[in-house]
Amino acid sequence: MCGIFGSVADKVEYNTIKQGLKNLAYRGYDSAGIAVATNGGVVIERTEGHPKFLPDLGLTGTVAIGHNRWATHSPPTKENSHPYTSNDNKISLVHNGIIENYAEVRRFLEEKGFTFYSQTDTEVLPNLIQFYLSQGDNLQAAMRHTAKHVEGAFGVIFIHADHPNQMNLMKLGSPMYVGRADEAVYVCSDAYSFPEEVKTFSSIDDSKILIIRKDSVDVQDLNGTKLTLIFEEKNISADTYCLGKHEHYMQKEIHEQFDYVVSALAGRIRDAEIKLGGLEDCVESFAESKQVIFTGCGSAHNAALVGALAMEEVGRLMCRQMPAGELKYTDLLVDDKTWLITVSQSGETADVIGCIKNMRNKGAKVLGVVNTPNSTIYQMTDCGIHIRAGKEVSVASTKAVTNQMLAMLLLAYKIGLENGCSYRDYKAFLSEVQKLPYFINKVIAQEQKIRDICEHYKDSKTAFVIGRNVLEFIAKETALKVKEISYIHAEGYSGSELKHGPLALIDDKIMNICLLDKNFYPEKTMSNIEEIRARGGKVILITNYTKQEVDNKIYDRLISTETGENKFVTAMVFNVVGQLLSYHFALHNGRDVDLPRNLAKSVTVE
Repeated sequence: MCGIFGSVADKVEYNTIKQGLKNLAYRGYDSAGIAVATNGGVVIERTEGHPKFLPDLGLTGTVAIGHNRWATHSPPTKENSHPYTSNDNKISLVHNGIIENYAEVRRFLEEKGFTFYSQTDTEVLPNLIQFYLSQGDNLQAAMRHTAKHVEGAFGVIFIHADHPNQMNLMKLGSPMYVGRADEAVYVCSDAYSFPEEVKTFSSIDDSKILIIRKDSVDVQDLNGTKLTLIFEEKNISADTYCLGKHEHYMQKEIHEQFDYVVSALAGRIRDAEIKLGGLEDCVESFAESKQVIFTGCGSAHNAALVGALAMEEVGRLMCRQMPAGELKYTDLLVDDKTWLITVSQSGETADVIGCIKNMRNKGAKVLGVVNTPNSTIYQMTDCGIHIRAGKEVSVASTKAVTNQMLAMLLLAYKIGLENGCSYRDYKAFLSEVQKLPYFINKVIAQEQKIRDICEHYKDSKTAFVIGRNVLEFIAKETALKVKEISYIHAEGYSGSELKHGPLALIDDKIMNICLLDKNFYPEKTMSNIEEIRARGGKVILITNYTKQEVDNKIYDRLISTETGENKFVTAMVFNVVGQLLSYHFALHNGRDVDLPRNLAKSVTVE
């Protein structure tokens, strides 16, 4: 949530900061603002909405900072936009995170004579720094005292008018990176969003304060101990923010799945053996676990549902799953024979991080399924699988979800071979999963057909998505995608649950997306479809039956695609169909596909 971008150099351009914020817009786009330290003082520009609405200005300065806001405390207005200034107007500050004790801090400062002009939690920070400076602290001491005084999560950078050649940073919980170029130093919420000129970068650990100048970075912990940053080479594709022939990033990322599935499989299946380099030291302990708990949020949780089912059915380990926001506050029976599998695209999901801390306190070991090396979750785990999905820009996750499922299936079959999975089933899976890129391209080849189906049903107000067994979880994921980007109310169910409540809502105005796998009890799902048809429901059928094999009386529109026989591979293929359906429903309804309302890509607050 929220994006931070800043730079210090002999000459920092305002428009460089604006472009940085546009690259970070997936993290929040309720409002945006920029502060530039010029020869005439600090100049601040703010806007409601996307950073593209900030004016183009020719301003330059020695330091500049910017912020995209995803509103938590107070409405998303221009008045509540960052940067925030201190009462003495010397500090201009931007913040990602939540100050949980802000009301208490605000009362403390009001008793000292400070006044506030906004309704946000962030405004306490510049004034708290000013307070400690007024008590005789130097700037670093004031930052340390401020960091200790507040509770919650924060990534903060600020400019101080008395120190116009430096950018000042405080970090606890929210992701922050420092990048070095030949003539400048940058700070960013996301290592992928640095300018191309950045050659090396460093991920900032929690409980650190930094003083950043164009030729030096001074680091301290909250006790004042001096530390050294370790920088690594930046190896990130320059075309991350290039749409090419695609209309939107979501469409681009759906189409990229062929390449990124190939990448995720590369080197991991050799001589009929699954090789997962990040797990070699943990496999034996994992295979002997008494229980495995899968967790994630949103689409990552839906992927975790698939992973948990595969680990239980194939890996033969007792599994449970729970959304991270619930697991964090649930007192489960956990010991040192428990493994927690955390699924996160960003590697910074606040609820998932909270689960890791809680489970570790109970003795559990942690395996991370992550897309971002050097992220907080990556660093907190005992071992992990890098899903190799590349950068996602669109808020709705697509290629990362596919690769999350793929990573967990590889893990399940690797463990399963040791725990009783037949070698025949294991070999069949290896054969089919290596065809997944081909299956995905067969779906994408039908995009025009899917577009036409969506145009026909674009005015639907409600959609039910049903499937059985693993396809129940694909139904949930498809429903989530439909609602989050097209704003059509959608719910995903097991077909077996249809007659236990949802059937009461079925009529000729309800759109029903039905997932039918011919290789897994198809007659059960067909019975559910007949129940829908008997009540006038409209059916979009997604299946691996051919048109000739399925009775045209059970559907209104058919999407038939090749999948192979393994039900988990079939699930991943059907999920891509669901992604394209949700994309084109959104497009036909005139939605901002990449930046849906009220949402953000990386949820770094609870």
